[in-house]
Amino acid sequence: MIHHDANLVHALGWAVLHFLWQGLLIGLGAAALLRGFSQRTAQARYAIACGALAASLLVFVVTFLVLANATQSGVETAIALPLAMAATVSTTATGGQGFLNYVAFGWALGVGAMLIRFGRHWLWSHQLKTQQISAPEEMWLRTFEQLKADLRVSPTVQLLRSGLAQTPMVVGWFAPVVLVPASAFTSLTPEQLRSILAHELAHIRRHDHWVNMCQGIIEIVLFFHPATWWLTQQMQIEREYCCDETSVQTAGDPRVLAEALAQLELLRISSPSQALAANDGSLMDRITRILDKRVNTKNTTRNTMKTKTLGTLTAAALVIGGILIAVADDKPKPLPAKEKNEHKREHQNEHKREHQNEHKREHQNEHKREHQDEHKRDR
Repeated sequence: MIHHDANLVHALGWAVLHFLWQGLLIGLGAAALLRGFSQRTAQARYAIACGALAASLLVFVVTFLVLANATQSGVETAIALPLAMAATVSTTATGGQGFLNYVAFGWALGVGAMLIRFGRHWLWSHQLKTQQISAPEEMWLRTFEQLKADLRVSPTVQLLRSGLAQTPMVVGWFAPVVLVPASAFTSLTPEQLRSILAHELAHIRRHDHWVNMCQGIIEIVLFFHPATWWLTQQMQIEREYCCDETSVQTAGDPRVLAEALAQLELLRISSPSQALAANDGSLMDRITRILDKRVNTKNTTRNTMKTKTLGTLTAAALVIGGILIAVADDKPKPLPAKEKNEHKREHQNEHKREHQNEHKREHQNEHKREHQDEHKRDR
């Protein structure tokens, strides 16, 4: 049982190490696709980011299962390493077991910290949903019901006025509600607030609250890789673009939504990641995009962040390559065929010499005994 658990720990350590280069490849592939789809719809780019994040989790889990199965069966598993570092890595090697234990332990600590963070965000979202809330005026309830009908959103979704929330947001996974801060009812015009409500209902129609929950789970498991956080941010950006487009189509005037977002920025404070806030994402990018004055934002801060992130991923791949080579060097290396044959011949010759010496000693002893017996007979 102890040996079985140790094999699983080593498999987990290898899975974490291998995902560093696997995540790099997935991140680079997603970046190339997003760049190629820069002129396509936000929904297409959102699908690419979602697919890449889901693929990351799948690759990590499959790698762990393959390695765990290999260590339990005692079979050495060959896994392709990045660039020119292809090598056969044994999960039962003694040289890197201590290091793998540290890797697995560090991953477990990180997951524990991420679970605490996830729980704190959930508790804060629950407080937003249950504390200092009230029903808005009848006029806004009618507007909300009309928007739900237009967007084909479940009639059970509620609109609540919140004394805690500082920006409109969707809260809840199983029974999502739209929270609007009390100040928004006085700070925004009716047209602006209607466009914001349409934006939030678009999140619910797209089931973004469910995607957000799955996204949070993947962040917990793959917290250690920069590609995870970069893909998460790309999903958030494109998700907000998608909902902005739906809001403009529903409200009809892009300038109304742009002005509403600018006004909400004045009311914004940090909100938990489990909530879908109306002013998430890059506000200036969103406003210029809504007003159709977006001029190649790939050359702005967003592109700079992407370059830095991909540079970090490349550095991570080089680090893991060095680690794997160092661990592989600790593994006992088999003798080359030529040296093995020479060693075999030496062993055979030595055995032959020992056998000859033993035979010689026996012959001498026998000759000595014969000589002694002959001497006795002469006497």
